[in-house]
Amino acid sequence: MDAELAEIIRRVPRWADAGEFRVERVQGGLTNRNYRVDVDGESFLLRVTGRNGQVLGLDRAQEFRAQNAAARIGVAPEPLYLLEPEGHLVSRADGAFELAQAGFVAFVSSLAERHGLAYGVFAVVIAIASGLMVGFLFGSTRKKT
Repeated sequence: MDAELAEIIRRVPRWADAGEFRVERVQGGLTNRNYRVDVDGESFLLRVTGRNGQVLGLDRAQEFRAQNAAARIGVAPEPLYLLEPEGHLVSRADGAFELAQAGFVAFVSSLAERHGLAYGVFAVVIAIASGLMVGFLFGSTRKKT
């Protein structure tokens, strides 16, 4: 376990005095590192936010509130702690779980994973072309003076 992860874990209430403790990296996530943390017979998911979240405009407090609402109707794990200011998130993880990507992100990630750099570059080109096309189709209707 690296020093950064150890420091984050020390900040989680109830984990500091744990007897049995196990941490395992979970694959998945584009901007975050994810870990399954087993503490005294309970399982949790620790999401360590990536450094580029602020640049992408991610609002971790809003994500926490949204996940809490989703948990109340049974479609997401219960979020327990939001560690500020970074936005690291601890959620309950009852039973087995797997992180999954969906849609275009999953498609591009799959290509990049299976076929390496060439598809990564191809995905960037597609994203840029898509952005240009959307800009052209839905561009400003202001008259230029």
